[in-house]
Amino acid sequence: MRRCLASWGLGLLAAAIGTAAVALAGLSAPALFGSLLGGMTYALFAPRHLTLPTMPGPAATLAQGMVGVSIGAYVDAATAAELAAHGGPILAVCGATVAAS
Repeated sequence: MRRCLASWGLGLLAAAIGTAAVALAGLSAPALFGSLLGGMTYALFAPRHLTLPTMPGPAATLAQGMVGVSIGAYVDAATAAELAAHGGPILAVCGATVAAS
């Protein structure tokens, strides 16, 4: 149990460092991109992998919805217009990503 908590602590520390680095660089959405970078760094270089608890279906759906709303809060009208203008290639890449996984 202690190793599990230590692994999660290191993962959270990596996310916090990534967030701080992105914020210091002046890039947008530091919590989103910094956590992504920190998490990828942890996944590539950590000696132990994190174990995830199983979640019941409704809890997992709620968690995914909360992530979607958080990401959607960063999108403004100009960004939405650009996404709509380039919808075909975006959907193709999303489809290829789903197919590859």
